[in-house]
Amino acid sequence: MGSYLLRAGVVAGLGLTVLGQTYFATRREYLWDGVFFYAAGTALLVWSARRYRVDAPPEPPDRGIPAYRVILLAAGLLGLAGSLALVVTRQPAAAYWDALGLWVGGIVLTASACLERLAPPGRCTAVALGLALFGLGLRLYRLDSVPYVMDGDAAAHGFEAIRVLEGGISNPFTTGWGGLPTLFFFMQAATMSLFGVNAFGLRFMSAILGALSVPLMYLLGRELFGRWVGFLAATFLAVYALHIHFSRIGKNHVGDVFFVLLVLLCLQRGIRTAKVGWFGAAGIALGLSQYFYHGSRLIPVLAALYLGAAVVRRPELLRRLFPGLGLFALSALLVFAPLGHHFVTHPKDFMARLVIVGVFQSGWFEREVAAGRRPAEIMFTQVVRSFLGFNFFPDTAPHYRPGGPMLGFVPGILFVVGLGYAIARLGVPANLAVVGWFVLGVFVRNVLTVDPPYSPRLLVLVPAVCLLIALGLAQTGRLAAAAFEWLAQDIRVIQLAVVVAVAYAEASWYFWLFGEQKYHWDANTVLGTSVGEFIRGQGPGAWTYFLGAPRVYLGHPTIQWVAGRPRGEDIVKPLTSPSEVPERAERPLIFIGVPERVSEAPLVQSAYPGGRLSWLSDPNGRQQVAWAYVVEK
Repeated sequence: MGSYLLRAGVVAGLGLTVLGQTYFATRREYLWDGVFFYAAGTALLVWSARRYRVDAPPEPPDRGIPAYRVILLAAGLLGLAGSLALVVTRQPAAAYWDALGLWVGGIVLTASACLERLAPPGRCTAVALGLALFGLGLRLYRLDSVPYVMDGDAAAHGFEAIRVLEGGISNPFTTGWGGLPTLFFFMQAATMSLFGVNAFGLRFMSAILGALSVPLMYLLGRELFGRWVGFLAATFLAVYALHIHFSRIGKNHVGDVFFVLLVLLCLQRGIRTAKVGWFGAAGIALGLSQYFYHGSRLIPVLAALYLGAAVVRRPELLRRLFPGLGLFALSALLVFAPLGHHFVTHPKDFMARLVIVGVFQSGWFEREVAAGRRPAEIMFTQVVRSFLGFNFFPDTAPHYRPGGPMLGFVPGILFVVGLGYAIARLGVPANLAVVGWFVLGVFVRNVLTVDPPYSPRLLVLVPAVCLLIALGLAQTGRLAAAAFEWLAQDIRVIQLAVVVAVAYAEASWYFWLFGEQKYHWDANTVLGTSVGEFIRGQGPGAWTYFLGAPRVYLGHPTIQWVAGRPRGEDIVKPLTSPSEVPERAERPLIFIGVPERVSEAPLVQSAYPGGRLSWLSDPNGRQQVAWAYVVEK
């Protein structure tokens, strides 16, 4: 009788979760019906697992790690302290190459002393290397042409890197465009000097960070849930279209994924082994993470909660881990200190982004209340949209927008099942860590910011999502094997088949559908691509007058990047007569305007008769985005 009930529970539970995701995908007006089916199905699967004691395997056994070298550690920490001293005493306009060299040298020496072998020798190393190569291949394939449209923010990153190459930026320990730390621009400058000032050179560093995140995902998942869950989670991350995309657009967002994985992996190793070196490595990674995207500011909070949960659960750990915790704090502080000095002396820079996107800091909440919405309703909507961004609500960020939620149909089901299972067993430290990671990340990075669900702000918790997907698949497989004995021998083959199917769906959608769309959700970025290509096609001697104000200007980063920093200027004030059209001797002379200023085109023709008038289409040729008038004689 028991086996029949187990089978019924597994089949009914999976059926209800599939029904829930079906409602999310096809009957969107019945959101709460879908939530109910999901909750009922997940609860039934969790009950079946607990009732029939079908549970996860025990945590992996401890492994000893060799001791670190004290001399290297001391030299590294002294180097980091020396770099801080140079930064504090340096004039802002001076060069910082000596401080950068000392800082990098200090990190290398400290890391050499602290970091033990990330992957045990043998099969684990081979799997990690294979996953790294797999992830790298998906991130380097057609990197120069997919995505086709050069994102405006990515182009701005590129111009900051060019300023580094030209000597316009000499301080890697300050903030630049968008309030972002300048260190990443130095890294992009290095790859652009190697591969050229082009899309590949701009995007290469992001692709490397994205690829390296894949083996780190495997190693962290292996530490928390065992080898199989680690492998499944890493494979999902490798093929996840969202992560592939942000690894390929040439921005620093993807650093959040790399560093949160590295910090938590080193902390987990340190807690498990009580080796001081792992805490030092975690501190280095934590300090470095603050030089990347704003989402990395959540990582210190996650690290503190992770350590706090471990100590609360086992208070005797505190005395044993005290030296390691001290080195963790010291190394993190010294690595971060040069940038921290800038934030101390320029406190507004630290909060600059939050002032723009924070629900309360930006004034958005007050405006919504003034418009008649109740505070409780506002925050409830924020919570629902944020927490259902992976399964129901479409991404609102212009950088990605797959046209639906951030997870596909099957991964979305597995994610909810894994989340439900982990919540039902929060007493397991790994479950508590991953659920806390997800909930805190969504709340801080989306609930408390405008326009959720906003994908770039959620990248810091993508590894947690992949772990929950893997946990859902692994637990569903164990339940199915227990309910249907004839499946026991082949359950991992079935799970691999699911992974392969998801991988094919994600990769084919990204490269051969999304990638071929040549689309971007920001209209000015699309316009900038077409305008830039047109200007570049007229040759290097052209002069461009741009009639885009007040909507868009010639200095838009996408126009500048695609056209190759063209010569020209904006005509801001609308033209009312041919006499107001500027006179210039260069040829070809190009006038380009947005559709809403097409009424000025006849005035340009009157001032320069004999030219060629044409319309510019978007990269897909579906919509006219600008008009152009070219004077060649």
